[in-house]
Amino acid sequence: MVGADSAILQVNAAFERMLGHPAAELVGMPIDDLIMAEDLPMARAERERVLAGAVESLESVMRLRHREGHAIWTRVTRARPRLGG
Repeated sequence: MVGADSAILQVNAAFERMLGHPAAELVGMPIDDLIMAEDLPMARAERERVLAGAVESLESVMRLRHREGHAIWTRVTRARPRLGG
């Protein structure tokens, strides 16, 4: 889970394994640090569309950087945070 400020808030064990980082390293890290440079403009534009309310949610495919430096293709779903509970 990523916050509106782009900081990683929470990860599961599968995400840790997929990227080769323990949760302690990932939590608090800006998600942009993990997105491959070629995909970063698209990722930022999509984040802004969701946060601005232009769309409720969207799904895309992008590459995240593994701890060893290689790209991992991922399907990402972005959605506006829901207040209340």
